[in-house]
Amino acid sequence: MDDKLATLKQIEIKLSALVGLAIEEAIRSSPDLARRRRRPIDAVLSDAGLTGTEIAKLLGKTPQAVSQVLQREQRGRPRGE
Repeated sequence: MDDKLATLKQIEIKLSALVGLAIEEAIRSSPDLARRRRRPIDAVLSDAGLTGTEIAKLLGKTPQAVSQVLQREQRGRPRGE
């Protein structure tokens, strides 16, 4: 049963990532919404629950490169976000 639960959790995380990417693309293609600061895809995927290793594998990057992007993104956000 634990294996099934773990598999379902991984599916949930990946679906959340897909939804996050779809929303980000919709925002980027909307002239009114596109004025906001664009976020790296790495950050969108991280917010959806993917690990740095999973993001690196999906984007063809090293985990270190993903970590650097996420650190820069975190430093660039205003407090409270």
